[in-house]
Amino acid sequence: VASQGAGFVAPEVKDGKVSTMSSDIFSAGKIMEELLNLSEGFRETFEKEPKFMVRKLRGLATAMCSHLPATRPNALRVCQKLETLGESIK
Repeated sequence: VASQGAGFVAPEVKDGKVSTMSSDIFSAGKIMEELLNLSEGFRETFEKEPKFMVRKLRGLATAMCSHLPATRPNALRVCQKLETLGESIK
């Protein structure tokens, strides 16, 4: 059961380093990817959303899942991007 969540653990944490905010960003990005790729229920909902929004969310998730911690966006940047995206669909 523990290995099922292994895909959500940042590479540096798997290598024995201490968990950081950056590794949490990685995990959140993996969860976002799962939501964007998941079940028919989510897929059906996302198909109703503007394509640019889904593309931007996928791009953000990809950035969050970078294997290099220094290249991941920080939590403030993630929030800013999500807020900007939310404002663009109002």
